[in-house]
Amino acid sequence: MEYQKAVIAAQIIASGQGDELLSPSEIKIVKDACKKWSEQNQRLKRLKAVV
Repeated sequence: MEYQKAVIAAQIIASGQGDELLSPSEIKIVKDACKKWSEQNQRLKRLKAVV
């Protein structure tokens, strides 16, 4: 996830707007960012379990 998209996703999430007020592209950016965060978080947990 590139940095700029992560910033946009954070701004959208922080705005507190519901999905019905967001454009399809904004929803996609947020979903992609959350998915990437979740994947990286799970990866970090697995690494910590090994170490």
